[in-house]
Amino acid sequence: MKFLEKETNRFVLTMVEKNIWMKDLAINYAFFQEKNNQGYESHKKAALAFVTFLIQRRGHDQIEYTNKLELPVNISVTYSINLNLMDAARIPVDTFFSAHSDLEGHYISDYIPRRKH
Repeated sequence: MKFLEKETNRFVLTMVEKNIWMKDLAINYAFFQEKNNQGYESHKKAALAFVTFLIQRRGHDQIEYTNKLELPVNISVTYSINLNLMDAARIPVDTFFSAHSDLEGHYISDYIPRRKH
C-alpha cells in the first residue's frame, strides 16, 4: 500500500478549482494506492496510515493504542485507536452512530464487536 501524499494535500485545492467548496468542512481524507489488496489487512494498514497522517498534519507525534471504550470529550493531544473496533462486524449506519444515551449522557452503543467463531 502506498500513501498518496501529494494527491491528499492537493485535494481541497482541486475541489475549490472545480467550484466544490470543501475548505471549511470538517472532513478528513487521505488517498492510497493498493496493488495487492489483502482485504481486512489492507484496510487495517490504511486506517493506521490515515490516523498517522492526521496526527502529523495536526502536529501530534504519536498514536495511542487503547482498549478503552469511553474517552473524555476534551481529548486534544492524541488520537486513540481501539483495535477491537478494527475487527468490528458490519453494521447499519444508524447503529454505529447511536443517538441513544443513558441518564448521564453516555452512549449506550457505538459498535458491535465481531464474534470470534
